Amino acid sequence: MKRIFFIEDELPNKITYYHLLAFVISLPFDLFYSEVILISLGIHTAINFRKDDFKRLKNRNLFILTSLYFLSLVCSLYTTNKDEALFDLTKELGLFIFPLIFCLTRLNISKYKDRLLLAFAMTCVCAILYLFIDSIRVIFYYQLPISFLFSDSFLNQRFSEPLEIHATYLSMYVALSLVFLLYCFTNSAAMQKKVLTGLGCFILLIGLLQLASRAVFMAESIIVIIIFPFFISQKRIRIRFLSTSMLILLVALILLLKNESFKERYVEDLKDDFVSNFSSEGRVIRWKTIGELILQRPIIGYGTGSETKILRAKYLERKLYNSYNYGLNTHSEYLGYLLRAGIIGLFIFLFVISFGFFCALKNRDIVFLAFMTIITIVSFSENILDVNKGIFFFGFFFSFFTFSEGLPDNGRRASTV
Repeated sequence: MKRIFFIEDELPNKITYYHLLAFVISLPFDLFYSEVILISLGIHTAINFRKDDFKRLKNRNLFILTSLYFLSLVCSLYTTNKDEALFDLTKELGLFIFPLIFCLTRLNISKYKDRLLLAFAMTCVCAILYLFIDSIRVIFYYQLPISFLFSDSFLNQRFSEPLEIHATYLSMYVALSLVFLLYCFTNSAAMQKKVLTGLGCFILLIGLLQLASRAVFMAESIIVIIIFPFFISQKRIRIRFLSTSMLILLVALILLLKNESFKERYVEDLKDDFVSNFSSEGRVIRWKTIGELILQRPIIGYGTGSETKILRAKYLERKLYNSYNYGLNTHSEYLGYLLRAGIIGLFIFLFVISFGFFCALKNRDIVFLAFMTIITIVSFSENILDVNKGIFFFGFFFSFFTFSEGLPDNGRRASTV
């Protein structure tokens, strides 16, 4: 704990570090705190900007990571909804500010990388514990059986509601934290650390199941079963880890299928999304409708800020009244880029994602690779960059991992936490 809150460095670097620490701690909570911390960090970075820092701006990583924001800026030039475009550009500023801050900071991100990730993981553990305690408090208040905790009343959005955060975004935070704690567990020799990180993993795992985000659960399963074992060098430990992980996953799946609420969320709702009739208004029907719009302007799309207006008009035309009333978006980041920026926009988005995978693999950074896997899979079913919590998660951690590459203690190494 002391290593997290007390560091030896120059004063400007200390201030930067504590800003980053406060930011990762604030992420699962009200957006107001994250925004205030980001503004303060931006001001601090500007105050410490020096003339020779202009050379730092000639950075490949900076150009690639900010390309998504400049794509939105260019697409706003031909949109039919200028007001919405301005709102979107303001909301997406994190995609520009985070890479700029990490590019200009003199703080050795790699040196403090594990400490910041540990603080983030501990915050997620505390957030999940709070949600379970709050749920149990409600159950006791209404004198309900404890088994009610695993009913639809405390699942998914209803579970994350006390923190006022969408279950999918909290699930992404939890999934990334779980991978980091697994990394610490497998790389630590001290029994005390193994017990603490193991306990943290257990809390995050049951939290992930309770949050019931299918896309995040699928991403985490792929990471733990397929990707993570390749980063364990010792064959004996790798086999033991893989066997244990598969056993835990199998037990979790059996328990999920035996509980009607979990079964409905993980299986039945998924089936409804893929039912090809207009009465269901599942994702597949909306995607087909969106595909018709994309084919009309496939190269450059409709422009930033145009999505809600043109989708609602199309939903009304196809008699998708629920989708119209709720103003549902594409529920796919890939389709979202095709709609507002066409094939060109989708290519740029895929290039940025591919760049992240390249950096993660190049540096053998399992946590970075897990982050990219989560983003890639969740983007199939969610518009991550349409919501501030998603933008902050994407912008911060993508820049955080990317700008720590190539430094002496980066990559796969023994945990320093």
